[in-house]
Amino acid sequence: MRKFLITLVLVLFFYLAGLYRSSSVMIFISAFLVFLTILGILSKYLARRLEIGVEPERNKVSKGSTLTVALTAANRSRVPVMRFEVRLKIWNRGTSKAEVKKIQGYVPGRGTARIEAEISPKHCGVLEICTEKAKVWEPLCLFFGQRKTQASCKAVVFPKGYEMQFFMDSLPFGMEAEAGKNRPGVQPPEIYQIQAYRPGDGLRDIHWKLTARSGELLSKQYCTEVQAPVFVFWETRVEKPLSPGQMDAFWELCYAVSAGLLKEKISHQVGCWDRMTGQIQVYPTACCEDIMDNVCEMIRRDALTVENGYTEEVYLREMYRRQEEGEIVLCMDTSLRLHLYHKLLIQFSEDDYAEEIKKERFLLS
Repeated sequence: MRKFLITLVLVLFFYLAGLYRSSSVMIFISAFLVFLTILGILSKYLARRLEIGVEPERNKVSKGSTLTVALTAANRSRVPVMRFEVRLKIWNRGTSKAEVKKIQGYVPGRGTARIEAEISPKHCGVLEICTEKAKVWEPLCLFFGQRKTQASCKAVVFPKGYEMQFFMDSLPFGMEAEAGKNRPGVQPPEIYQIQAYRPGDGLRDIHWKLTARSGELLSKQYCTEVQAPVFVFWETRVEKPLSPGQMDAFWELCYAVSAGLLKEKISHQVGCWDRMTGQIQVYPTACCEDIMDNVCEMIRRDALTVENGYTEEVYLREMYRRQEEGEIVLCMDTSLRLHLYHKLLIQFSEDDYAEEIKKERFLLS
């Protein structure tokens, strides 16, 4: 609108100058055109002197929550930038669609501006944020210069945190037949080991003597509490690229399996193929932070790729070895199927897996 008005005024002055043959008006028009040219050149200069950076508030964020991204603009010239605009491109790795946000601001001469933008990730995975281009206006905001920018950052989007429901049917390891264990006079259960106090342990289970000696809160674990080892395998092999919804559901279900086991106080191990070592990497899982770290690590490594480097033989050999050692083996694959040993427990759907997690209860035996 401003350019239109200025052009209209110049045309009017040019008409008047020709109508009245006024040299002073022609000089004014010429000077004004030179001034506009200088402004146009200034806008190009300011665009080159403006440096753009972008960084997330944190490098991990839960799906559906808000991630704050800080954009910094440093003006290396003495002329203030009255207005600039930066296009942010936001997308999850492995998807073709990207969200675009426009951020505008002001930067004083030789100064720096910091502007925050909020992003709500919709899928699990690696969230990539980069600046495409920046537009910079001169002080009168009549002309702008633009330049390509290459500032970028990443953040890992982890699952919301669903929990599957499990229960153990068989007797735990180390437990004798205790049909009459509640009868008066029966000896208390044998202590299996002493471990660091965990939230949920009762006061009667605290080993007060060792706690006083060591200065660290310790609790007793009884033989009746020692359960069969559980191993969860995340089978990341894919025959074709997964859709964002499939990736999202897979990571949510992987988290839900481990979270459900921990809810029943079943510590376990998680296994996943590691392309860097060419072996199945095993991660101990004793708390929710361990699950989060495991999921985020696999997401960072792009575990869900077509060329992930291991065969059916490698997978079967590991599963058979675990079974021979007496472990309970669970497997979650990229087709959203949960197996107990080789038995299919459930086939989750991509759209309704959250509701299915709440409804189903699985027996581990």
